[in-house]
Amino acid sequence: MKDQKFKIISDKIKDTSEAMKGKDIYYKCTICGDIIPSVPNDNLGCQCGNIFIDVDYVRLAIDDYRHFLVIKKMKN
Repeated sequence: MKDQKFKIISDKIKDTSEAMKGKDIYYKCTICGDIIPSVPNDNLGCQCGNIFIDVDYVRLAIDDYRHFLVIKKMKN
């Protein structure tokens, strides 16, 4: 995913309910640099554990919002 181009949608999320989600929306952790899809098929989190998505309970968990970005994959 490093070759993909992304645009920052929001860097000021203060509550998980504010985080957009969709097919072309991703979440980036600025601590470990991981980029994860906002709508994964299975439970998924970043390497350092700052961001976690629990698909069974439709829940997004963020430990430190200062290191959370909502980004959109740009068309090539």
